Amino acid sequence: MRIKIEFPVKEAVALPVNYNYYLTGVIYNFLRQSDRDYASSLHQEGYREQEKRFKLFTFSQLTCFVSFPV
Repeated sequence: MRIKIEFPVKEAVALPVNYNYYLTGVIYNFLRQSDRDYASSLHQEGYREQEKRFKLFTFSQLTCFVSFPV
């Protein structure tokens, strides 16, 4: 599954190199707002399939578009 997240900003923003960590936190926060127990289980244990555990998030590089007011 792919998800597209857009963050409109009004001024320049500096992103840290490890932005994936922060994006993961935002996603877990959204999950926590809808189902606290499920979000906690995913964060602590991940997804279990038989004896394996999987963490759910893989990130590609961000694509940043810059536009200036006309």
